Amino acid sequence: MEWPSSRMAQIVKAKRYVAEPERFSWQGPNRVTLQGKHHTHTLTRDAHGDWHCTCSHTGPSHSPCSHIRAVEMLQKQNRRLSQPPSLAPFQLEATVG
Repeated sequence: MEWPSSRMAQIVKAKRYVAEPERFSWQGPNRVTLQGKHHTHTLTRDAHGDWHCTCSHTGPSHSPCSHIRAVEMLQKQNRRLSQPPSLAPFQLEATVG
């Protein structure tokens, strides 16, 4: 079956993107560009929280592309992500000495 292997390839590619954070350039919480191997892709989040990508692999009949999957993986890594990782607030932990 081609679909599952294609989906698996997208997941592997998305994990590769996540491992290379320099590929992501956040322009706010709802817009990010991702430098792919051949093209730069722009991803935007709509009012429903769904991501959309400018790549040719995205559309109503397609599953999320590897670029959307990568952004979703970043969101899962940072559950507090109301802002992109590079803009998300950080917490300082008090050290007890």
